[in-house]
Amino acid sequence: INDALQQENVIRKEVEKALKEREARLTAIIEASDGFIYICSKDFKVEFMNERLLKRTGYDATGELCYKVLHDRDTICPWCVNEQVFNGETVRWELKSPKDNRWWYIINTPIYHIDGSISKHSMILDITERKKGEEQIGRLNRDLEEKIAQLKTVNAELETFSYSISHDLKTPVIAVEGLSRILLEKYANQLD
Repeated sequence: INDALQQENVIRKEVEKALKEREARLTAIIEASDGFIYICSKDFKVEFMNERLLKRTGYDATGELCYKVLHDRDTICPWCVNEQVFNGETVRWELKSPKDNRWWYIINTPIYHIDGSISKHSMILDITERKKGEEQIGRLNRDLEEKIAQLKTVNAELETFSYSISHDLKTPVIAVEGLSRILLEKYANQLD
């Protein structure tokens, strides 16, 4: 019996060690993320916050309402996608926060628990700099299109001017050519 108990104790310690290693690996993966991560229940209660989100909010808001913690709202956010997520969809979207005017890329994914319940996993990435770059590129493209339109107008005006000049220069050239022909016909033998 002692051998069986010792063997069971060894197996239990190995399982505990494996679970601790797995937990450490999952924690490292979560904390390596460049964004804010939180998990909430169907009734909008925060179940988990990663370290970055804890630092941003300044406290552990587990058990509090996500819309209050993240957006300082007293009601559910009008952009909330909980219904879709709790129906099994992964929802990816961008949002300009009215709280800080920053742009965020949000990925909301359902998490299925062993007991059949579902939580919403949210990963929030700050994309403000990317959006500023996109806006700047948009402005540059609009400016470029405006310059191209101006150049097309100038080109059309130059074509009209060139046609006019070439037409106006034909008359004196024809007269000079005619005079040259007369001079050649009458005085070719007298000219060097």
